[in-house]
Amino acid sequence: MLYIKTFFIYNQNAWDLLILTNILNMVKRETKHSKSSALKPSLREKPIEEPDMGDHLSDFKLYKVAVLMGCVVFIVYFCTTYPSIPGGDSGELLSAACEGGVAHPPGYPLWTMLSSLFIHISPASPAYSVNILTCLCSSITSSVLFLVFYRFSTSWTISMICTFLFSFAPLMWTWSITGEVFALNNLLNAVIILVLVEFELAENKTRRLKAVQLGAFISGLALTNQHTVVLFLPAIICRVAYRIHQLNELNVKVIFSVLALACVGLSPYSYLVVSSYRNIARWSWGDQTTLFGFFKHLRREEYGTFKLGSQDGQGLGFVSNLMECKRSLIYQLTLPGYSLACIGIVQTFIESNKNLRRAAQTIFAMMICYISFFCWRANIDISKPLMREVVERFWLQPNIVWVILVALGAKLLYIQLNLRSFTPMVTKISTVLLVLVLCLSRGWNLCNHSNDVTVRDFADTIITSLPNNSLVLTKGDLPSGSLRYLQFCEGRRADITLIEQELMTYEWYIPKMRHLLPSVKFPGDRWYNVVGKTTAGIQTFNMLLFLNSNTDKRPVFVCIGMQEQENSWQSKYKLLPYGACHQVVSEHSQWVENWHPYKDTWTTSYHRFPKGSWEDVANEEMWNAKISKAMFLYQLASESQNPEHQANMYKESYVAYSHVMNTHQEVPAYFHKNYALVCEKVARTSKGEKVKALLADTVKHFELYIPLGGDDPQIEAIQDAVKSIRAQLA
Repeated sequence: MLYIKTFFIYNQNAWDLLILTNILNMVKRETKHSKSSALKPSLREKPIEEPDMGDHLSDFKLYKVAVLMGCVVFIVYFCTTYPSIPGGDSGELLSAACEGGVAHPPGYPLWTMLSSLFIHISPASPAYSVNILTCLCSSITSSVLFLVFYRFSTSWTISMICTFLFSFAPLMWTWSITGEVFALNNLLNAVIILVLVEFELAENKTRRLKAVQLGAFISGLALTNQHTVVLFLPAIICRVAYRIHQLNELNVKVIFSVLALACVGLSPYSYLVVSSYRNIARWSWGDQTTLFGFFKHLRREEYGTFKLGSQDGQGLGFVSNLMECKRSLIYQLTLPGYSLACIGIVQTFIESNKNLRRAAQTIFAMMICYISFFCWRANIDISKPLMREVVERFWLQPNIVWVILVALGAKLLYIQLNLRSFTPMVTKISTVLLVLVLCLSRGWNLCNHSNDVTVRDFADTIITSLPNNSLVLTKGDLPSGSLRYLQFCEGRRADITLIEQELMTYEWYIPKMRHLLPSVKFPGDRWYNVVGKTTAGIQTFNMLLFLNSNTDKRPVFVCIGMQEQENSWQSKYKLLPYGACHQVVSEHSQWVENWHPYKDTWTTSYHRFPKGSWEDVANEEMWNAKISKAMFLYQLASESQNPEHQANMYKESYVAYSHVMNTHQEVPAYFHKNYALVCEKVARTSKGEKVKALLADTVKHFELYIPLGGDDPQIEAIQDAVKSIRAQLA
């Protein structure tokens, strides 16, 4: 009772309190029933039969239905998957799979090997092949979870509803159609949970031992894909060890076999060592040829061990993360699903089948362990839409447990309402189909990416526009991953050289990659703020030295933006806008002399994608590219001390901006603000009727911006400017 009250203490709204009241009343009734039963030893010793839910399946039919569920889910995923590369880590992971390299920490060797296999056997593009692999993993997860739901509910109706609720929740659907590691992680966690349930239901020592051994192997295998599974394992290990010890089945032979199979499961990590020793992949992270380098990568030391983001990242704190988890859960499961999950928590303590009760309590403990640790260690600010999406992916794993609780809650409700076998078959089938239709209609528009090639078009636009033999210094996941994918996986633009700026700051990068980048001159072994030789004998260099060594014979670009680690390069170089990228040129050169021609071909609507999605980020960058030249000229004019030069630059900026505004009917809000500022500046140096036209445009676009400006602190100043200009025009 105290545990349940503690778990719900953070739910303060009226709906949660209503649920809590009903739960406590049910617990009191069940507790009273248990005490009365305890006075009758003969009844207590009699085996407790599982309540008849009225829709049992034989084992053969059960597995057939599980396969059917997986097929239905796969068809939906297949019809909505990305045809090419999505955003996020996908580009980097795909590059590692294409090249046989090592992905970012902790390496994801199992996913990399499976993806590499699919890439080589599939006639489709690498990205689409791996997206299909993801669909397959998630559909198998649905089949496995159907079996889990059935074990707990003994009702195919409840099991089907829960399967559809989980599979077509927006979060699960989104990460089931993109080439990432989460679908495989969900599959392995689902199998671990199924094996745990089978262990608790095992009728003899042999079946229990097989379940323990299989669980150890799958757990080891899961650790080679994503480390978050480790948050599920403590509760499982404690429960399994206690159970087999209680049955006097724990001995040295069992311990040895379990450890041996766990090690076999971990064996894919040998891929990291082999790949690092071969050192032929144009994309690979870290140096795993030494024991120190291997464990550094394994422990995610460069990100921060036991942290989600980089070591200096700041999250919202435990309570705020917990509340965000709750809000996300309600959205994913819907309010009725969330309510059933809350009721299901009660069922974990009052389940009549003691074996299922033990399994349910263990699974519940797994979820509590995961959420508590994750909310404590998540150091990413989820107030930003994109970062929220990054964090939400990690709620997929505990959501598996929440949907199991939904199944338990539905079972308890089924029994309490005395539905069971009195529900006609046609009603059950109709209910399942209704839930399926509702789930599909809810998520289809949001999750259907079958025609979405935004990120690929983003990368294609950039890589196509670059001059021959360019050196491209990338910054951020989006340009780094997408450009790398096009070059390494699809063989595009072999003449250009891609280097991710951040990686040059790592000790391993240049020594490992120098022989694969013969056209790049590295003036040392590591990029660092201080130039010199470290105590370890590593020669460091700054960005100024790097650019001095590489800008003389080839054009150098930065996409998107230059690093902010150190600014030594600013003493000799400047950046000229080039679409979404910038070209690095000499500080003394004239911009006209060095400006490569850039043709804007981006036609995607600005408001097409939801905020926080990678598609929106890519689209935003390409819309910024449309006005990059105009804003650069505006900045030059603002900094100029020569009135004639200043006036010319403002006019050039106006011409460039006018072209954009006249070409597009719908533009971002800040376009109106910037264009109004440009018009006002040009009006100051113009004469006659042109002044009135420019000031009229200034008022027009300021007024278009004001209702869209949101919390812009300059809104009041803009309103005053509009009044002043109107008075001037009058």
